[in-house]
Amino acid sequence: MDDGQSMPTLQAWLQQSMASHGHQDALECGNVRWTYHELREAAERVVSAIDHYAPQARTVGVLGYRSAAKYAAIAGVVLAGRTYLPLHATLSAEQTATMLARSGCTLLFVSPESLSALQEVLPLLEQSITVVLLDADGTLENAEYRTVSLCGPAPFVARQTANEDEVAYILYNAAGSQLGDGIEICQKNVGRYVRSIQTRYGIGPSDRCTQSLDLTFDGSVHDIFVAWTSGACLHVPAEECRIARESSLAVATNSLAIAS
Repeated sequence: MDDGQSMPTLQAWLQQSMASHGHQDALECGNVRWTYHELREAAERVVSAIDHYAPQARTVGVLGYRSAAKYAAIAGVVLAGRTYLPLHATLSAEQTATMLARSGCTLLFVSPESLSALQEVLPLLEQSITVVLLDADGTLENAEYRTVSLCGPAPFVARQTANEDEVAYILYNAAGSQLGDGIEICQKNVGRYVRSIQTRYGIGPSDRCTQSLDLTFDGSVHDIFVAWTSGACLHVPAEECRIARESSLAVATNSLAIAS
């Protein structure tokens, strides 16, 4: 139910959190630990890349697995006021290509561990798309691409301000070989959800929140954005620490599929 209050956009939530909690830990992923200040620096380089390579892009995809570069790209897309399209490197090339086509994505950021997956996707694309490699040492065969380094301060870029009625992200749930319809979640609905979770659980800068679900599951959006808009640290456990699929343990997660 709408309480009549204006809801901060996801972009505004993240900007405020980065400004307020600069010295707090924001991300722990593998051997990388970033404060909110360091996450903002990396994310702003992504914002700069969007402005430089594809300023008209509305929907921006992030293809990755479990790396700090992937999370920097996600934060950068949000700070840039664009629509975030989560993609997962373990999905089939056909599923990823379909997501890119259906969403109208024209700009794609790819983390280093996902280059081989991208190489399988590119021949399947019919639309023109700008590919940006994040801190990648490798190269792509038979494909044009751009690169962006996530180290050091980024040049100032006048950001596009997100409107509360604009789409914050598009989610395609993939079950086996089946690909569901894309679900568009607007900025104000993410704001409602974040506010309700913060009110109910009191999550704050002293907390650590895990991110263990694949990016194409709605629970991953809960993990990432509840943590970052609350000033908490997002902890990404190593693959071997995650609960095995064949385990008899059951895990319940929150869902971020909110009705308009």
